[in-house]
This record gives sequence, structure tokens and C-alpha cells, in this order.
Amino acid sequence: MGVPYEQLIHREQENHVYLMTPTRVRGALEYEVIVQVAGGDAHSLALSINGQVFSWGYSYYGQLGLGISSENNDEGGPCQVSEPVLVKKLLNVNITEVFAGATFSLFLSDRKELYGCGLNESNQLGIERNVTKINSQLDRFNTASATRGSNESAFPKKMDCFTSMPVLQVASGEAHSLAVILKEIL
Repeated sequence: MGVPYEQLIHREQENHVYLMTPTRVRGALEYEVIVQVAGGDAHSLALSINGQVFSWGYSYYGQLGLGISSENNDEGGPCQVSEPVLVKKLLNVNITEVFAGATFSLFLSDRKELYGCGLNESNQLGIERNVTKINSQLDRFNTASATRGSNESAFPKKMDCFTSMPVLQVASGEAHSLAVILKEIL
């Protein structure tokens, strides 16, 4: 939730923690002007006015973009980040919007490029898996091959499936994402 652990109410019999009243998220966001937030199943994203992304929460699949996932967690415990942390892999990219699916995150840049991290099991990141495109008639699917790889990405990766097609709008669901692109009219 982005607040210190000691501020949470603990219900040990249920193994849950709660926050009963709205509390300001501080930490790395203390002096930032936040222009957008997004929330997934158990993770949160915040976008600052200068295009920097902060993330916190559960990162079992790498959805925080910090390089933390169950694949590289040597401690064997939960992959949790309790307070907002700057996503350093996006520092050289000016992010204009953030989106959170259940177990993945998407980031749209000012250059209309889309980046993603987290679980890619249903190809919601559009990276390292087959990309399905729907033609304008909506009557058949064409599959463009992409390199098969891991089902998750712990760092944000640029979606190469949109090369030379600016992304205008994005939406994310539980295990899917959508993008509206600008396609050149011939």
C-alpha cells in the first residue's frame, strides 16, 4: 500500500494486513508531483510530472519493473516492495501514462512507444511470444512470429510489435492488453 508496515493493522488469524483510513503515500513520493496512478492485483504505479515511474507492492512476476521476481528471489520469501521505488530502467524514457493489469505493467512514452513488464503468460506484454493481430475485417487472425522466451519480464521492455506504428491509446485488463495504433494510410 506504499506506507510503512507499522502503520498497517495486522490480523494474524487471517494472515492479512489492513489500512482502515486514507493515508498519504510518502517515501520516494514525498516531494514528487504525481499526475497519474494505476493499480493492479497487488501492485501500484505512480507517474510523476517529469515522466518518472515509481512502483511498489507485490512483484512475484516482475510487474514492478525493478528486476525483482520469483525467478531471481534468492531469499525464497515474498517478492514485496513496501514503499514506492523509482523504476530506474525507465529513466532514459519520458513516460506519459502508466497502466496496471493484474500481474503486469505497461508504460507509454512521449514517443508513443509502449514498454511492459511482469507476467506474459497470455502474451499481454506483446514481447518474446507470438503476437496476434486482428485485421480490419475482424474475420481472421494472423500470427506474426516472435522469439519465444520466458513468460515474464522483471524489467520494462519495449514492445517491438509496434515498430513504426505509434501507440495512441492503451488499456489493460486482468490478463490482456489493448493498444490503438496509428497506421499509415496507403
